[in-house]
Parts: sequence; structure tokens; C-alpha cells
Amino acid sequence: MTSCKNCDHTFTYIEMWKGYWSGWKITCPKCKSRYKSNLMNKLQVMLVTFFTPVFISVYVSFIILENTVLFPLLIAFLSIPFSFGAPLLIEFTESVGKK
Repeated sequence: MTSCKNCDHTFTYIEMWKGYWSGWKITCPKCKSRYKSNLMNKLQVMLVTFFTPVFISVYVSFIILENTVLFPLLIAFLSIPFSFGAPLLIEFTESVGKK
């Protein structure tokens, strides 16, 4: 969902990103309707934003470079850019009422 079901406000990328970082909830700035993400969507987003950087870090640190010191650094370095892709994947669908 990229728009509010009540007033048809289209959520911006920044609003979606803030919703990701504020507990998977978003509030429409026009009508104050609140939405949250369902469990399956949360798992899909976490798979991309967290587990993918972990798998890449394991592969690079342990298999290619054989250097375990780089493992936590690579996770941190890769997780930040991957989090910017989260708003493209999030679907806020479950209405939780108005404020």
C-alpha cells in the first residue's frame, strides 16, 4: 500500500522509511489514520535488509578473505545501505484506527 485508504494520500519514500524505523507503523498526515505492517511482510523485509548483509558478510569474511575480524564491520557497512531499500518493500495494510 502506498496510499491511505481513507483520504487517498500517497505516502512518500521518507514517510515509509520513517514508518520502517518507528516500529512498522505509519500515520497518514492528512486524516491521521494509522496503519501497520503484517508479520509476513516484516519477515520479507527483514530477509532483505538484515539477513542478506549477514550472508554476504559470512561469505566475504570467512570464505574469500578468511578474516573473522571483518565480519561485524561488514554487517554494519552493508546493513545501512540495505535499510534504504526497505520502503520499497514495505506494505502497510492493516488499519489500526485513527489517533
